[in-house]
Amino acid sequence: MLFASCAFVPAKVVKLAGLGDSRTARNTLYSQAKLLFDLKGEKDVLAKAQGAVLLTYQSSSIELHSGSVWLTIAIQNAMIYGAHSYNRDNETNNEPNLRNTKKRLWWSILLRDRILPLGLRRHLQITPQNFNLSLDCFTEDDLEDEIHHSQVYNPETKRLLARVLYIQCKLAIVLTGVIMLVYSPNGFGQPIFMNEDAFLRTVSELEDVRANLAQWSNDAKAILGSILHSDKVHESVALYSGLTFLYYHAARLALCHFEALTIEVHQVYIQESHNKLLERIRDELENAASCITNSVKGFLTRGIARHLPISAIAYTALPLLLNALDVKLSSSTSQTATRQRRFRYYAEIMQLYRDRYDGTDGVAVFIQQALKFADNLNISIMFQQTQCGANASESYGWPEMFTSEPRLYLRLSLTLDYAFTRGYFPKDADLPALIRELDVKNLAKYSPEIPLMLEDPELPAPPTKQDADHEMRDIPETEEQQNQEQEVQQVEQEQPERFTVPSAGTPSPSLDPIPTSSPGNPTLFDFHGMVEPYYVGQNQSPISAQLPVPFQDHSISSAYHFQTLDNAYPDYFSFGDTTPESLGMDQETNYHSDRMTGLGSNTKLGCSDEITLWTDSMLNEILGA
Repeated sequence: MLFASCAFVPAKVVKLAGLGDSRTARNTLYSQAKLLFDLKGEKDVLAKAQGAVLLTYQSSSIELHSGSVWLTIAIQNAMIYGAHSYNRDNETNNEPNLRNTKKRLWWSILLRDRILPLGLRRHLQITPQNFNLSLDCFTEDDLEDEIHHSQVYNPETKRLLARVLYIQCKLAIVLTGVIMLVYSPNGFGQPIFMNEDAFLRTVSELEDVRANLAQWSNDAKAILGSILHSDKVHESVALYSGLTFLYYHAARLALCHFEALTIEVHQVYIQESHNKLLERIRDELENAASCITNSVKGFLTRGIARHLPISAIAYTALPLLLNALDVKLSSSTSQTATRQRRFRYYAEIMQLYRDRYDGTDGVAVFIQQALKFADNLNISIMFQQTQCGANASESYGWPEMFTSEPRLYLRLSLTLDYAFTRGYFPKDADLPALIRELDVKNLAKYSPEIPLMLEDPELPAPPTKQDADHEMRDIPETEEQQNQEQEVQQVEQEQPERFTVPSAGTPSPSLDPIPTSSPGNPTLFDFHGMVEPYYVGQNQSPISAQLPVPFQDHSISSAYHFQTLDNAYPDYFSFGDTTPESLGMDQETNYHSDRMTGLGSNTKLGCSDEITLWTDSMLNEILGA
């Protein structure tokens, strides 16, 4: 329990306990708990099962999947205890307290066996083939005895938490179908080519799973009602309801990726409807990713992001990658500024992860390597050129990249999936043949002689202070900034950006290896020898753990007036389906200062101690500047 809870203890308390910082405390307490288990210090199978469930929250850069190992141990001990048959055991049914204990243990394990595989892109350990999953969910009645005796929550909050737990159990049942369809127990690979009948059956199964997810969403919103949009409920209710919908939207993303890969493999059956299918999948992807961004904003503005569990890192990694791609694909200064502000939500939450969880740096490496591949193909030049004949004012980002080059998009997303599945970044041969066999020669025709990089982006300086009271409004807020953006757009219309289109004989740029870590890039210094080379140019030898170039602090443009905390980000804590336009747009809501987190600052992060800021250098580090 000390290990599982220490990440949420204020830094001052951790220091007073002599454990250094939160990351050191987690590692120390985990080692002690593991030693107790290895030395067989506990004999009771119930205690061992419960302890193993808590240790499923362990993950580090060295042991990314240790949580899955502890889950296996928890399942084994729970089966010895008879928890898996709590609803069929006559002896248990005659003892309500024993039945409740077994039910609580088994559902705790079931929830972990859905949350971990969905985040780590792995198969289930508890499947319908081996276990009876026709179980009654954990309900408010199962917690009735403790609702009025909690020393932490009042009865109303306790009942709301029980309601959230109930919809989590319902989601776990639906996720069974999602994970079994999307993540094969045979490992990571390309779907086997099927005959037309088998393909149609797979499509039908996919639609059934999608319908089940949609039905769960409707039911969950009806059960939770107004608490989804209220800032008056207890923070724990907001946190766990938000997390539950975060899992739901992540499942939607996974289902879309599986569907896109499946139809790319079987294009021969759907040639006439292929483009329409891609557009529908794109809309679903965009909506799900936007909802996750929406949730991240909500966690930050409520000041509860510091309580996110370690599994949340895996669920926000892909949206972070997509937002970074959007910044790279920006075609104007104003568009870049808007997308960078959205990217800062993820930068702030990554900093909170990094302060507490050892595995965060490894995830940052995965994202950087995926973006490095995109840079080597110069996707920003490529896709801006494809829009030269179109309306120059149209926004272009990763959704448009998905519809125009779906296999390139799948390569980037599945590369991240592989890294989570295996715990290391893939080599070219590790990826499915379909996305490995991109027409790179055709893509390379877009490449200029000098690769386009985000060199010296003038990111806005993070705010450094906040007043006692303030209003939170949408961005841009000040008349000065509005006038500035109008001037920028007018200049861009008068002098449109020019892109050099190389001739057919222009050679593509060499794929230089990424320089190793240095004192200028200390964040990733510990990852030497851990990352496999991903893309090696001609006449280059693979170099392990080649990390992005060191970064220098970039000067901040005096012409850019960034919003202070007085005109900060809106609290938009709705976890329902949204579109990109709904991400804080048209929201004018006032909040007191104690209900928000200063984005980019070290204030209101949940503890009195100052922490290391996620600086502009760190943003550039992720973006690959």
